Amino acid sequence: MMLIGSRCTTIHSDSTEIGAEKTTMNKAELVDAIAERTSVTKKEADAIVSAMVDTIMETLVSGEKVTLVGFGTFEVRDRAAREGRN
Repeated sequence: MMLIGSRCTTIHSDSTEIGAEKTTMNKAELVDAIAERTSVTKKEADAIVSAMVDTIMETLVSGEKVTLVGFGTFEVRDRAAREGRN
C-alpha cells in the first residue's frame, strides 16, 4: 500500500503466492532481473522501471485506475481517518 497525500493506493494482485515462504523483491533486484531477461544494460532497465512507476503514479494522481491484465490493478481510494495505536 502506498500513501499519496491523504489517499491510499491499493495494489490488488491477480497472482497467487507460490510456496510457503513469502519473499520480497526490491527495485534493484527487479532491475537486475529485467536487464538479464531482456539483454539491456542495468542503467537502461532502471530507466524503464522508473518510467513505469512514474507513469503509474501520474495516472493515479490524475484520478484514473491502472490495470495490468494478469498482474493487478492500481487505484486510489479515499478512506476515512482512523486513530492509530502503538
